Amino acid sequence: MRRFYPMAGLYVHIPFCKTRCVYCGFYSTTMLDMASSYLDALYTELELRKDYLCNHLEPIETVYIGGGTPSILGIHHLEKLITAIHSYCHHVSDSVGESGLVKEFTVECNPEDISKDFVDALKAMGVNRISMGVQTFDDKRLRFLNRRHSALTAQKAIDTILNGGIDNLSVDLMYGFPNQTMHEWDTDILTLLRFPVKHVSAYMLHYEEDTLLWKMLQQNKVSELGDAVCAQMYYQLKDRLEASGFLQYEISNFSKERYRSRHNSSYWEGVPYIGIGAAAHSYNIESRQWNVDNLHSYMEALSQGNRLFFDTEPLTKKDRYNEMVMLRLRTVKGLSMQMLDSEFGEPFVSYCTEQASKYLQSRHLELHDGMLRLTRKALVISDMVIRDLFML
Repeated sequence: MRRFYPMAGLYVHIPFCKTRCVYCGFYSTTMLDMASSYLDALYTELELRKDYLCNHLEPIETVYIGGGTPSILGIHHLEKLITAIHSYCHHVSDSVGESGLVKEFTVECNPEDISKDFVDALKAMGVNRISMGVQTFDDKRLRFLNRRHSALTAQKAIDTILNGGIDNLSVDLMYGFPNQTMHEWDTDILTLLRFPVKHVSAYMLHYEEDTLLWKMLQQNKVSELGDAVCAQMYYQLKDRLEASGFLQYEISNFSKERYRSRHNSSYWEGVPYIGIGAAAHSYNIESRQWNVDNLHSYMEALSQGNRLFFDTEPLTKKDRYNEMVMLRLRTVKGLSMQMLDSEFGEPFVSYCTEQASKYLQSRHLELHDGMLRLTRKALVISDMVIRDLFML
């Protein structure tokens, strides 16, 4: 039986940054002189992969340009890129006989790139959502992260975006810095809440292998904040935001009513998407694809008009079960046992129920009306709980 989805997503990766943040594990480069040639490769990939999603009958309804730092491209390059994206989305929609209207169009921006003219230009291009990495309003910690903006620049950027008519603004915050206190973290939260932002994503500082931050840890230049303090910070954030009218809809994401990220929600709901650009990933139910994470290899392959720039992994039934468990349990809605049964059959439901039993007894999981969910006390150990439900 063919499954139908309400939308599909398009992700475009812009890997360029002026400087690298110490914690960043995403594929990025500071070779800004390659930007124009890279965009030409993106246009070629869009053309080569026009039919990637058409077999599944989903129009493109969400677009997300991420990075890296898409906002450093400037208005001229972004106009050309977004024109190509709209053309691609209309092609997919025409192929499935549905509307070509993109309902959510997000561009990641850094505070130092924001100006009134820039926001006006994005709005004129059809961008209706901005995701901005603020991370902290503490200048000392911003310097530690190797961010280019200051706390004041971030606050002015928030005002400029909201006053420019793009009210769907998401702000990223980060916690768990070395030696950070609860008071300092609470100050960051309260500073953000002075602004009428509609969406907040918050992430604990991770020491990902081979990042500059990880190397600093190995050299004993920094030390990790304890798990107990980080857990306290997470719950402080959750309580502050919910008291201010935000709804938590995923472990790290909070929004005002009707301002959930449609694009990211589609990932957690198992909706097909296509990723364009170096290191971008795609998913079409049967398989996952990922583009080569090397700028030169990616551009060289596409300059020759061939498809040697990505690898593919077919997904087994067990793979798809594990992905559904991992993604759905990250959401507040949780995992539908009925959907699990219809997708995979009773043996998978029995296995999941058996693996979940100890966490149901310890009240880290709850099962109500056929929905399996993490409880409040499980949110800070969610990775461990979810892994224990995997089928190995």
